[in-house]
Amino acid sequence: MIERLSKKILLILSIFILIVHPSFASTMAESDKINEWKNLPPVADFQLQRAKKVDLRFNIGVTAQGNASTINAKIQSIVKPKLAANNIDADIQVTDGVGVDHGTIAGGGWDNYIHMVNNTFWSMGINQNGELGVGSQDGAAVPHMAPERMTVFDNAQIVDVKYFISGGIALLRDGTVWYWGAQSMTNYPNYYLPVKVPISNVKQIESSTGTVLMLKTDGTVWGIGYTQFGEIGQGTSYYPPGGFTLTPLQTKIDNVVKLFHAGYGNWYNMFFAIRSDGTVWGWGNGNPTPANTGFSASDVVDFAGYAQDAYTYSIMLLRKDGTIYQWGPSKSWTVPGLTNVVSIGNDGSNNYAVKSDGTVWTWTTSSNSYWSTPVQVTSLTNVEKINTNGSGTFAIKKDGSVWAFGNNQYGQLGTGDTASATNSSPKQVRGGATGSTYLTMPQITYSKDFSAYISPLTYRSDSVPFVIDVSDNYRSELNDPFVSSTIQQKLIGNHAYFAGLGTGSNQAQFLNLITQNNQKGTYIANNTIDNALNQLADYIIQVANTEYPPVSQYILLNEQVSYDPKYGDPEQDPKYAEKWMFTHDETYFENNLGKIPDSGQWRSTPISPFTKTGQYVVNYKVRDNPKNDDRFDNYRLWSLNSPTPFILYVHRRPIADFGVSFISRNQDLSYNVWMNDQSYDPDHTSRTDKGITQWKWSWKLSSAVGWNTGVPTVLQPNEKYLIQLQVKDLEGAWSYPTIKEIDTTNPNLSPTMIITQPNGTVSNPTVYSSDPLVTWTYTDPENDPEQAWRLFGYYTDTNTMAFSMQQTGNAVSYQIPAGTIPKDREVKLYGQVYSKGSWSPFSNVVYFKIHKNHPPIVTISESPNPSYDGDNVNVTVTLTDPDGDPTNLVVQMQREGGTWTTVWTKNTVPSGQSQTFTIPNLSQGTYTLQATATDPDGETGRATASFVVKPLTIGGRVHPPVARSGQAIQLTATTAGKAQSVSAKIDWNQDGRFDGESETVALTPLSDTSLDENVWEATVIIPLPTEDGDYPVQFAATKQTNVGFLKTASDYQSVRVQGSIFNDFVIEHYH
Repeated sequence: MIERLSKKILLILSIFILIVHPSFASTMAESDKINEWKNLPPVADFQLQRAKKVDLRFNIGVTAQGNASTINAKIQSIVKPKLAANNIDADIQVTDGVGVDHGTIAGGGWDNYIHMVNNTFWSMGINQNGELGVGSQDGAAVPHMAPERMTVFDNAQIVDVKYFISGGIALLRDGTVWYWGAQSMTNYPNYYLPVKVPISNVKQIESSTGTVLMLKTDGTVWGIGYTQFGEIGQGTSYYPPGGFTLTPLQTKIDNVVKLFHAGYGNWYNMFFAIRSDGTVWGWGNGNPTPANTGFSASDVVDFAGYAQDAYTYSIMLLRKDGTIYQWGPSKSWTVPGLTNVVSIGNDGSNNYAVKSDGTVWTWTTSSNSYWSTPVQVTSLTNVEKINTNGSGTFAIKKDGSVWAFGNNQYGQLGTGDTASATNSSPKQVRGGATGSTYLTMPQITYSKDFSAYISPLTYRSDSVPFVIDVSDNYRSELNDPFVSSTIQQKLIGNHAYFAGLGTGSNQAQFLNLITQNNQKGTYIANNTIDNALNQLADYIIQVANTEYPPVSQYILLNEQVSYDPKYGDPEQDPKYAEKWMFTHDETYFENNLGKIPDSGQWRSTPISPFTKTGQYVVNYKVRDNPKNDDRFDNYRLWSLNSPTPFILYVHRRPIADFGVSFISRNQDLSYNVWMNDQSYDPDHTSRTDKGITQWKWSWKLSSAVGWNTGVPTVLQPNEKYLIQLQVKDLEGAWSYPTIKEIDTTNPNLSPTMIITQPNGTVSNPTVYSSDPLVTWTYTDPENDPEQAWRLFGYYTDTNTMAFSMQQTGNAVSYQIPAGTIPKDREVKLYGQVYSKGSWSPFSNVVYFKIHKNHPPIVTISESPNPSYDGDNVNVTVTLTDPDGDPTNLVVQMQREGGTWTTVWTKNTVPSGQSQTFTIPNLSQGTYTLQATATDPDGETGRATASFVVKPLTIGGRVHPPVARSGQAIQLTATTAGKAQSVSAKIDWNQDGRFDGESETVALTPLSDTSLDENVWEATVIIPLPTEDGDYPVQFAATKQTNVGFLKTASDYQSVRVQGSIFNDFVIEHYH
């Protein structure tokens, strides 16, 4: 036994191939090398990911959590690293949105009013006719030389106060306006206490001493006071008669977001207004109708100036860059030497400017032909802002103290005396109950106007913008429907998300804005800035993951992507090199941008971004480095080609666009409106749907806050509407929103087109023998003539364009050229007509087709296939006629290329019906069936099918083939053809009768005998004794056909008998 094992080991060693890795093989002598193992190739894969980009625009208002610098540091240490850890490229900009204010001082004539930020209200000057609003009058010109508390407004929230005639006017938080004082010079009574102006929902007031304009939340402007020189801007002067009114008159301007005043005295004043479209309009000083000034809202901070008459005036514009533009009737300039200006004013003789460093500068405007160079008012330093009027000039310092100069005849400067002062020696305004101390206006910090912050923001292309407001206080502008609508349009127009880090004071406002922004945003309670910023970062990550989903197959043109290569090697060899191949099919999408120059070639770096549309087949390979030695470069292997390369589709974002058509309803002056969808995907412009699968419409009045879902069907006259559309393409990408303003002030009404021929429907198209003549009717509610027309035809089966035609003129018919439409293609047809700048709504849709007879469609099948000798074959023929006609059927059969014989016929078979029949007891061979169907027009359709009838077969096997007498052997037979029984015969005693022990054996099937193929087995013990020798084994299979015939098949094998099982016994004798 040991000797046998040793021989086996020696045999194995003699054929053993030594496996050597190249790193070891290099150390072996050539004579020692038997064979070297070929290095296994590495494995390569990659993942494609969208590059996530977010643009974060922070506005840091007033918050207990810190100032802009402190919070910015937190943003850099919390938000930015957290986003970076999630592979998000964040562009962060932080703006200090905090302002400082001490209140305002307004005045004119012989009185001034102080509105402090602690909501106290003070007045000083003359009170002869109730000008001070303290509930009494002096009846004489008695000076009130120190500020006196006006207690009537103690329980009200004052927004602003202005001088009006010989008294004052105040705007309250609830949108009401109140005035008081002497109106005797206008034949109106004097009011010792405030009286309400008959107006509501006011958000701003501006006064020119004699005229007050009031801006309402709906963007309209109303005025009271003098109207002689067009101050109210209602389009005429001296209206009503007498040139004065306390009943508000509407200014001929709308969509206003902010008002300004520039002037001095009761007359010859100018007003300016910023409209929602960013234009700046002006009126007054003899011009009663508002007109566009040509200035841009993005450049305007404030206006100031004076006017003596329509020919002598000087107006200043404080620009956002801190410079001043000044103009008069014959001169204009940018005031030299002044930068970083934060406040301006004019007292009728001199201009004043306060710079950010607290210095005050002045120059004369006594003549519009001569403006002096500004000089510093050295007596005033650390000034925050300056208030000028005809009753004095007040400089509010950053410490809250107030310094005044000018006429002080009746103590209107509040300095405790009646002595006037000049700008070279201003006096400090007194305070306290008796004026025994100096006045200090308390300081308040406030969050700057959010709408002004959001307007100029810019973002990177293909990034997700976030506008983030961090403030604790109430946001009045968000409760202004007009301003809030502007903010909303900015957010939607930039597809930006809004995040509000606030408190209970502004939570409802922030949540309302998020709702208006199509739910794109979040509110976060800013109890601690660290927690709030962590929540914000988590929200941004969530949004970024949604906006930049994993790449499956589609990405947008020019979209940044990143690649995450995967490398593996069976021997852990390091990566040596990599290469990429991009095979580009630029024709996959329509309107392609050309082919990349190295399509189908290996390159060292992947493509990003993709600048051309189409299909890309991407292959990636890596090469391993089993030994860092160039002498073994041939061992460095590239990975194998991937059996399923990555396929990428680069496409464009769809474009949302639409036109609007008006039809008058007549009965109520309103308009029916149709949206002519002109949206399209540049990748699918030939389709009927232009590649668009989904539309999102919304609309609202320009001055409204929220959007309505869908499209309006009726528009009211003399209104402005905003309509928004966003569309989705076949690849699942959404367009950016498109917003259009619709003005129903005298719109041009659209014409109408009705196609009269063809007149078919989708279920019953008009059938023609050739290309038809298209006819239509044209009507226009204003009898404007037809100027152009266009038709669109699309195949209904493929949604691709059949033809389109656009021509100028007044035609009402068009002959489609012969051969344009293939026979039997159904076409959907519609059109539009044009007149005076307006296309009609799309016409009615009609359908037609060019008739063509079609041959029947035949399919034939048989079973079973293959079948076996003696089986029945079942045949099924299905007939379909595209025209719905019945057909006559003939089925023929051919064996081994012989003669065709008819095996089945049937006439007038309905379209769509199947015929089934059986061909019995087929013998072995190859058969062909041919089915022919003929329709009533003689058109034929054919189908053929071939099948094989196989013989019954058997294959036998004996195991082991050499055995001893008395040993068991295994008989195995494999049959094909549904054998029903299998037997084996072995003539052990060689008498020719097969009737001895184990001479005729029935094999047992391992599977059901109904199966085509089967395996049969039996175990036989060779009888004892059986002579040594070779014994034939005859295997036989039988089956009976369906018609009673017996089919058989045989196979012959043999078994050799050699020895006896008793040969293994050893008899030992012991003595």
